[in-house]
Formats: sequence, structure tokens, C-alpha cells
Amino acid sequence: MNPGTFSTALPSKSHIVLHDTGLRGVTGAQTVINVLSKSRTVKILVLGHNPLGDEGIVKLFAYLCSDVGRKLNIEEISLNATSLGDVGLNAVSRYITRNHFLKGLHVQNNFISGSVETIAAFTAALNSSRVEIVNLTHNFPFSDIALDHFLSSLDAPHLRELHLSCLSLTPVSGPVISDYLSSRRSAALKRLKLNGNQLDLECLKSITKALDSGPCLLEALEMFANSVPNRSEKAECDKRLHAILRRNMYLNGAVSNEALALLPVARCLLLPSASSSAGSVWRLLSPRPVRPFHFRGLPIELQYHILSCLAPNLSARQAIRIFNYASSPATLPSLELGLAFPDTHPCVSDPTATMMSGVPACSGDPRTCLGPGKSLICGREEKRTWWLERVGCDRYELNDTGQA
Repeated sequence: MNPGTFSTALPSKSHIVLHDTGLRGVTGAQTVINVLSKSRTVKILVLGHNPLGDEGIVKLFAYLCSDVGRKLNIEEISLNATSLGDVGLNAVSRYITRNHFLKGLHVQNNFISGSVETIAAFTAALNSSRVEIVNLTHNFPFSDIALDHFLSSLDAPHLRELHLSCLSLTPVSGPVISDYLSSRRSAALKRLKLNGNQLDLECLKSITKALDSGPCLLEALEMFANSVPNRSEKAECDKRLHAILRRNMYLNGAVSNEALALLPVARCLLLPSASSSAGSVWRLLSPRPVRPFHFRGLPIELQYHILSCLAPNLSARQAIRIFNYASSPATLPSLELGLAFPDTHPCVSDPTATMMSGVPACSGDPRTCLGPGKSLICGREEKRTWWLERVGCDRYELNDTGQA
């Protein structure tokens, strides 16, 4: 069988989908390598439901760790139901370490038991990477002890989504989860799935308490099919939890919107080239000669304080990062090349929105951007997301005093 026939290109040619194609062991891994060797870049690699086993995974990731494999810049890898164990996860960890391209890792429905050494290597790899989504669902050998080792050392600054469903977790894991959510190490997390475990009402209460006052502004928490009795006490806890999640969603959105609105104002007032002509512009607009107000003549602390009033939900650190970005001429986009943001792509049109209209995919020019409503991937939204992450304004952040 020609390996090239496995490759699927939706929504772009950089998606390689080899789902349930009979790939087995080392031979199957070599087939995958042959497909990858014909590609320049691979954004998504799907290998689910192929019994590659640890031997096949080790061979595949030895290739991905090579100089040739690293150049693929893979953003998402799915290894669900591939008979992956601790040995294979160690190979995956070596690939993840200091990997600044991979964003999603799916290893659900496997045989990861989570030995101390394996979990230590996996956690250290995540902490050094830019991985945003980790799916560990349905690894039954995984235990409360493995979760303790995992969460106690997990400090992944870009981790947005964590799936820990169907791991046979007991109430012993309740304090472990709560401690993680109470720590600044979980500040980036926005979605947590704990479905199909044995967590009880006390676990739900402790998690709710941690989210109410901790730095983690989770927007979605799933705890379906656990050992939580359906009674009035649970209903009251659920009501409180939903209010916390709605609050978090509002605050995260407010920070992003205020940061985007603050940038152009800060540009105008803090860039030396812009402020130097402020006096002449004031004189042209004024109906009678008046003494111009020189904003930059104020102490820098006062300038920052005045501008901060435009974005009350930003922490002091977030505001200063925006001011530093806005006041640097090096961050200005090139007029000749357009907005030069790294790691962003042109719009990928949504077939359901464009098949009848005949609108082509966006070329990357802001003037022809399809927008998020008519595209699977919106180039301008990607640029906004990249900038918000760069200045740390993609989520609400507490000041050191604990106040906004």
C-alpha cells in the first residue's frame, strides 16, 4: 500500500491523518516516517487507533527528534489508542523538551502507568515547552500517586487545557488538584476535565474554594460521572462554581479587550516620534494660542498611572508590559511588509460559509481578511492572540497584593 494514500489534507495540506490505518509496531512507524519525510511542514499529525506500541513510538519520535524531524514544526500530535506506555511516553517527553512549536498532545486511551521517573521527565518536558493542551484521559494504570507526582511539579506557563478524565482517581486526589489550582503554577489553565473518576462532594467543595480565591481563572470545569451525590448541598456548590466560572470568563475577556484598546493610545502618547509633534498638533487644532500640554513632561510614573485608568482590569505588570511594547519603535510594523507577526497564517476559509459565496481564502492581507465568522482559522485573530500572549494579557492576573 502506498503510504502517500494515508495522508489527508483538511483543512490544509499540512494535516496528516493516519487514523485507524493498520499501522503496527516498528513497521508502522517507518510508514509514518516515510510520509513525514515527503512533507516540509506538518501542523497536525493524527495516528490514533494504530497499535504502534512503545517500540513503534520510540522509533517514530527518534525521527521527530532528529534535525530533519524538528524542521517539521508540528503543532498538534494525536496518539490516542496507540498502545503507548511509559517507555513510549519517555520518547515523547524528549521531543517535547524545549519544543516551542507543539501546542497539543493527545495520549488518551493508552497504558500510561506513570512511574516516578516517567512522570518527572514528562512534567519537566511540559514545563519547558509551549504545549497548551494535554489529554491524558482513560489511562487506567494511572493512579492517585501518579497524579500527585504530576501536579505537584507541573509548572507549564502555556498550558490552557488539561484532560484527566477516566483515570480512576479517588478522593485522595482532591487535595492534590486543589493545591495545584491554588498555586500560581496553574495560572494559565482555562479548561479542566475530571469526568468519570471517583471524586466526591468534598473534592468538589475544595476545588470550588481553590478557584474562588486562587490565581487560576478556570473558565470550564467538567466533573460528570463522579461519586458526588445529587443532593441540595451539591446543587448549592454547583451554583457557586458556575458563578465563579462566569466571573473568570468575564475577567479574562475584559483583560484581552482592554489590552487591545490600550495599545494604540499608548502608542500615540509614549512613542517619542509621536509625542514630539504633539505640541504643534495642539496649536493647529486650538482656536486661539494656548500653551500646549506636554504629556511626556510628566513623571513617567504619572504617565503610566493616567494610561492605566483606561484599562482598570489589567494588573500593574500587564500594563507596564504594554507600555514597554508601545514605547519601543522596534515593535512598529513595517509599512512595506505589512504586519509582521511570527507563527501566524492566512485565513483558512470555512467551507460551510464560503462554498455558496465563492469567496476565496484570505491572502493574509488585513483588507481581505475573512474574519472569524467565515474562517476556520482567522489570520487577524491569530495575530491578536500572539500579541496578547506576548504581553501576558491573554488572561486576568492578580497584583502581588492580591488585588486587581
